[in-house]
Amino acid sequence: ILKSISFSVFPQEFVSIVGPSGIGKTTLLRLLAGIVTPTKGTIDVAGLHPQQMRGKIGIMFQEYTAFPWLSIANNVRFGLNNPEHTPNSVEKKVKQLLDLVGLQEYHNQYPKHLSGGQRQRLALARTLGLQPSLLLLDEPFGALDMITREQLQQSLQDLYTQFQTTTILVTHDIEEALLLSDRIIVLGGNPARITAVLNNPFPRPRQELRITSEFQKYKHTIARMLE
Repeated sequence: ILKSISFSVFPQEFVSIVGPSGIGKTTLLRLLAGIVTPTKGTIDVAGLHPQQMRGKIGIMFQEYTAFPWLSIANNVRFGLNNPEHTPNSVEKKVKQLLDLVGLQEYHNQYPKHLSGGQRQRLALARTLGLQPSLLLLDEPFGALDMITREQLQQSLQDLYTQFQTTTILVTHDIEEALLLSDRIIVLGGNPARITAVLNNPFPRPRQELRITSEFQKYKHTIARMLE
């Protein structure tokens, strides 16, 4: 499904991978996470095989997952309960993460009480709570309505600004890639290959730029690459 794929991502860089549905974007992300082993070639994360980076690679899928028997706060707290953190630092981190994703007022409630958008905020807070060296996002907002998706795109931008976590986002939404990324990798063909690597020419923050003619023109240029 993938052939001759080769690229590097710099520390603290935000890279998006775009391409038509079914081209292999999720497969590529699973390879990077160490969930799938490549039949040829090598992958390294900070000089190590992805499977050697377990616990340092955070991955968030479109399908929401959480522990339904734990409160919102305890879902976030779960990944922080290790010897590296003191009880005080854990509580401070949980509060910080819930504040950042706008869920502090729900901290004692359970996942079943949250809307779809709120659940994705929780999933994002849980993943970032692991303090990953690499964050992998597989169309995390693809199943949400437009208004909620735009709100979460802004939340993700704020979280990236705060944590500067090296991030790779898989998305079919070109506008989302332009809003969030430093670079955009375009996949095409069958088997899939990289057809373009684009530097994002727009300065952060970009929310106000999405209505400009320059932004829309660049968006359409990328869309034509996917045809």
